[in-house]
Amino acid sequence: MDDPGYKGLAVLFVGLSAGFAIWAADSAMIAQREKDRPAQVAGFKDDQDMTRAKEAGFADSAAWRAEIKRRDDASAAERERLAVAETKRKVEEDERKKISNRRFNEGLLYAKALKKSMKNPDSFKLELVTRTADGIYCYEYRATNSFNAVVPGRAYIGAGKSGTSDGGAGFASQWNKLCARGTENMDLIVYALNNGY
Repeated sequence: MDDPGYKGLAVLFVGLSAGFAIWAADSAMIAQREKDRPAQVAGFKDDQDMTRAKEAGFADSAAWRAEIKRRDDASAAERERLAVAETKRKVEEDERKKISNRRFNEGLLYAKALKKSMKNPDSFKLELVTRTADGIYCYEYRATNSFNAVVPGRAYIGAGKSGTSDGGAGFASQWNKLCARGTENMDLIVYALNNGY
């Protein structure tokens, strides 16, 4: 393997391979220039540019350049429109999240106050919470009474109004008036309170 003849052949082989690669690349570049020359004489960037123009129905390079500029401008305008729409969507989504979080925190605060007001707060089990468009939270729950019996109960709190089902006469009509309308379901409050949050 230390024979200088092998080393010389290896160097010659590498040199020939490199020379062939350069010749092949140069030949390809010359062929591409020859192919691009008629397109460039006609005012196009290269053969591919002229082919795209013809496929789009343009034989004149100036008209094709104007069309490319129009397309680029339209694409830029569309990108701008989409960016503005995305920004607006994110702002609206952030605002919805803020409102949702505020409503959740407010409803949870009322639920905790309701639980504390029970004779046996540890027995309190929240079953349903809804919120009206007027900002009134309607609660359905179960808790033990003075006789240690588990009984259902209802309460509404918010917008300056409050009442519980054990509060006496008139509650049912107020509940039907305030809570029976279309409402927003607040299941997360039920989950949070019943799981110690």
